[in-house]
Amino acid sequence: MDSRTNASLHVENVQPTPSTSLSTTDLLGVLARLRDAVLLVARDHTITFLNPAALRMLSFGEDITGRDVRTCAVLSKDDDIWRGLDIVLAGGAFPVLERIIDGAAYRFELTSLPIGAMILIHNSTREQQAERFRNALISTVSHELRTPLASIKGYATTLLRKDVTWDAVTQREFLEIIDEESDRLRELIDSLLDMSKLESGVLHLERVPVQLARIAHRAVHGLRLASERHRVIIDFPRDMPLVD
Repeated sequence: MDSRTNASLHVENVQPTPSTSLSTTDLLGVLARLRDAVLLVARDHTITFLNPAALRMLSFGEDITGRDVRTCAVLSKDDDIWRGLDIVLAGGAFPVLERIIDGAAYRFELTSLPIGAMILIHNSTREQQAERFRNALISTVSHELRTPLASIKGYATTLLRKDVTWDAVTQREFLEIIDEESDRLRELIDSLLDMSKLESGVLHLERVPVQLARIAHRAVHGLRLASERHRVIIDFPRDMPLVD
């Protein structure tokens, strides 16, 4: 058997290996499972594909595959979307658009494809609400940080005064307040760190019962320096249950 026969046998025995690339069917399957709305548009503006999320998000009562995307009532009111679509259909790039539709926030991403363009629509309402909540929480915590700092600074400065001699009982009372406010300051800092963990998804909230009377007493106790001219009366029943 010569070398040509060996080569022929070798070629005939080679089996094709499975391709590692995704087929069109696989890609469409991935798009169909996305939570974001996805529409594929041909160069003549015909919708060639839309996933179930697009049907729900854009309130399409039926599959509109094959129709002109410009006839979609939800999208037809925005000239910027159509201008951006024409740009990406021509192979260009267009910035992300953010719109409010029926009170909900949406982000439109237009991407040029060899077959036309892809419109990806993301409902960012919850994200924006979470961002507003986070900003409000940071503002509140930042404000709350000033209270224990003011108490610690005030009582420490008072103890260090050279023109006044404090008896042992008063000194201990002031030191206890400084100790309590230091603990409160640590708790606030821990809350900021926990908030960061919540955003990253590594921490889950666990609600626990609290004593409102204890919280009220701590708040008033920490504000004694700022409220020397005011008398605050706290009145809670002894048998008041814990609050969830």
